Amino acid sequence: MVTLKKLGCQYSSLDPALFFFKCDGHLEGIVISHIDDFLHAGNNRFDSIVMSKLRERFLAGKLEESHFKYIANGV
Repeated sequence: MVTLKKLGCQYSSLDPALFFFKCDGHLEGIVISHIDDFLHAGNNRFDSIVMSKLRERFLAGKLEESHFKYIANGV
């Protein structure tokens, strides 16, 4: 998607619907797009730089927010 590229996101080489956003070499957020839906996760910087601009550009319907922690046990 051109808009995500203009906002500094990069395509994933594994999935053309997956975009990631990095600042100073650190992953700040990800966006998955499917037709007219977005699923995203990221920090406050990602939200202000990318997601807020997407909400301005595209009509956003239902917006849900959830906080979670993902813990990997080294498997």
